[in-house]
Amino acid sequence: MTVGDKDYKLRIGCAEAVDLEEKLGKHPLNIFSKAQEGGIPRMPKISDLVFCLYYALLHYQPKTELKDVYEIYDKYMDEGHQQSDLILLLMKVFEVSGFVREDKKDSTEKN
Repeated sequence: MTVGDKDYKLRIGCAEAVDLEEKLGKHPLNIFSKAQEGGIPRMPKISDLVFCLYYALLHYQPKTELKDVYEIYDKYMDEGHQQSDLILLLMKVFEVSGFVREDKKDSTEKN
């Protein structure tokens, strides 16, 4: 993740996953539930997205504080990104962190 002129490496290890789950009160992937309320798709709460980003940053940047994540989030949005961009980014983080399988096509598969 690049924000401004700074590159951030993101990953959620076991310790971060346990802490994140405790913070959210549910499995982290449950924030992306496709359940609907009143016919309107549910979006993750901003606080849930920020906490996921925070714990993803901690793995490689352990001195990161929550106030730093607020600034990173604001700058990310100021650069023209949307919440949907952050959701896609976090889904990729969950993939590389082993929460879900990465979508890899079998090169031997015939079309």
